[in-house]
Amino acid sequence: MDNIRKCDRFKCSTYCSVIDTYKEKHLGILVDLSISGLQIMGEEELGCGPVFNLRIEMSKEVMNSRILVLDAKCLWCKKTEELDFYISGFEFENIDGKTLERIKTFTRSSAFRSSKFCKYALK
Repeated sequence: MDNIRKCDRFKCSTYCSVIDTYKEKHLGILVDLSISGLQIMGEEELGCGPVFNLRIEMSKEVMNSRILVLDAKCLWCKKTEELDFYISGFEFENIDGKTLERIKTFTRSSAFRSSKFCKYALK
């Protein structure tokens, strides 16, 4: 595999819902997060290519809010072999400094654990 991640991923150890704000539709739950993107698990296959406006509803407050809203492009989506779910990978688009700081703060919280063993993208 030659697709080594550029940023450390942090596995989510608490429930965080991910919603498409354009359609007000629940897409799935947060699997992991990095400063460059995120991975979710959901019941439906997501199309690759479009930019989604995602609302992540966190179980704990970070910098005075439980909501994180950002634009992210779906780069890949695949069905899991073991479960009847889809895993989708997103890359952030046009992220501002405040949102980036909130992501960094959140990944340092007890809601996440480092995924240093996961250096390869799931494709």
